[in-house]
Amino acid sequence: MNIAAHTENNTKYIYLLGNLESEAEKKKFIVELYSNSKTEVILNQREVVDSFILTELSRVQRLGSMFNVKVKTESKLLCSYLNSFKINCINTSKAGFTKESEVVITSKNITKLMKFIHDKYHYDLHDYSEELLKRTTKRFMIMNGISTFNNLLLNLDDVELFMGYFNDFAISVTSLFRNEKTWKYVVDEVFPYLETFPQIRIWSAGCSTGEEPFSLAILLQEHGLLDKSIIYATDYNMANLTVAKNNAIPLSKLKDSVERYNICGERDLLDYFSINEEIATLRKDIFSKVQFFNHNLLTDSSFNEFHMVICKNVLIYFDKNAQVKVVELFNSSLHRGGYLVSSDSEEISLIDKGNFSKSHPLINVYRKNLRNPL
Repeated sequence: MNIAAHTENNTKYIYLLGNLESEAEKKKFIVELYSNSKTEVILNQREVVDSFILTELSRVQRLGSMFNVKVKTESKLLCSYLNSFKINCINTSKAGFTKESEVVITSKNITKLMKFIHDKYHYDLHDYSEELLKRTTKRFMIMNGISTFNNLLLNLDDVELFMGYFNDFAISVTSLFRNEKTWKYVVDEVFPYLETFPQIRIWSAGCSTGEEPFSLAILLQEHGLLDKSIIYATDYNMANLTVAKNNAIPLSKLKDSVERYNICGERDLLDYFSINEEIATLRKDIFSKVQFFNHNLLTDSSFNEFHMVICKNVLIYFDKNAQVKVVELFNSSLHRGGYLVSSDSEEISLIDKGNFSKSHPLINVYRKNLRNPL
């Protein structure tokens, strides 16, 4: 079982080693959670917990006058995830923190670090801008109590710690129906094109924690196109994909999206979600149409032919050479006449080699030229 419990000095200790799959495990968790006035829940997971555990932790903490429940984990990532659902969490990591003033990263350090990562793990991060590499590396060192560059290399020799560093490149600041005017244009101008196909394939590239493909799936459902659609949602960051697959969105985040949705949607956004405590879950019939995969835009190749590609707020983190490479990947992945959708801050026409035409002067939606041989 993924749950164990014992009582010591009038405190109930509940240990969760993973998500609770069976009804017996879930029943045991509820019984143990409410059987003592003072309880500590120790989580062994590193990134997320499922919606059942989220709901019960949120509910019991809301009853704070009756139950004193502390939630603890060594994972800073998981602690942050729980906090987003208004679940108070205590981080018990022994790593500690390093003062920002103690961390110095030079261009020479970055060059050496990139070679180390490439030689040991075969990841090529050279296409990322130096400023992004410095900023991410410095943040990782501060959060993990690493004060010197040599100690950083020693730590990254550990596979688990390296994946923590690698995952820190996540572009995780995302929201439902971001760039709502772009979504409105996609609904009005691109959906009629999609409707002409018996089956629709869409790639949400760099999907982060899933808000982008979830937004798309909701709009496709509204216009009767979801049943014949498959949305391929990809990200190179496994931590992001784990969160996306968990299908749990903070209720506050959902409510913040309503105004944006009303620009491009036609119904009540909350109708598409089940809401329990502070957790919103996308309806199963909609969520099932989004398929998540690990994919690196800089090193992996095209894996299908798509009628539309959506990639927002990803290219801005790459240097010019990497941007050109990624746009060429999208070009080779798109059906002739297909659409590429980017964010308000990403002007594809500045790096495109003549494969796309901008569909609207004020909105970054591009159409693959029909004359394009690919």
